[in-house]
Amino acid sequence: MPRYEDLHKIYAPAGTLGSLLAATRRRQGISIATMASRAGLSVTFVDNVERGKRSVDPNRIPDLARAYNIPPEVAAWSWIVSFAGALVPYLRLLPPAPEGVDAAGVRTQVYTIAIVGKKDHE
Repeated sequence: MPRYEDLHKIYAPAGTLGSLLAATRRRQGISIATMASRAGLSVTFVDNVERGKRSVDPNRIPDLARAYNIPPEVAAWSWIVSFAGALVPYLRLLPPAPEGVDAAGVRTQVYTIAIVGKKDHE
């Protein structure tokens, strides 16, 4: 962990996107400034996300996931838990599609989250 990081800083509650990002970054021993640079976001913004003070535009979740080296589907699910918790009972993670390769030659795997109706949920 970078020596200049405040060890008494309050992070987001467990299970949220902020706590996932903060724990991952600390485990990797990387500064917030480095993660912010990797994600193309400001240091202040990333710090606020890690502390649960700011939400992330869902379209930026893959960028953050890549910067922190975590699976985008895990980051997306954490965002849902953090900022759209009322949806959780209605979502189901379906089995992943077979792996593929995108236009840049990067291996990809698509996960699908299905929204189920009230009858399906009960």
